[in-house]
Amino acid sequence: MNTSKRRTNWWRGIKAIIREYPNYINRADKLSCAEKADFEAVKNAISQTRRLRNGEMRMEMIDLVFWKQSHTLSGAAMQFPFCEREVRQWHTDFIRLVGRNRGLID
Repeated sequence: MNTSKRRTNWWRGIKAIIREYPNYINRADKLSCAEKADFEAVKNAISQTRRLRNGEMRMEMIDLVFWKQSHTLSGAAMQFPFCEREVRQWHTDFIRLVGRNRGLID
């Protein structure tokens, strides 16, 4: 199987988990086991990302793209003093971090 197909299998799912995170916060005491694992994966990725260089800006991009859904990735990139390619890498890094925390990728 080619790499892009393997990525697609989990990539969409991780993006959905990230988008769902604010709803998990609002009902944290009523989450199923799988939802708790999803919640913890994102929560840990947030904590790990905040410790990185430019971590707060990275989280601001995640907020704009995933939670507020007010910007496309290209639009969000215009909000930061970095090239679009670097902001896209932040996006990829966060998705992969959640995937690793969730145990879906190595």
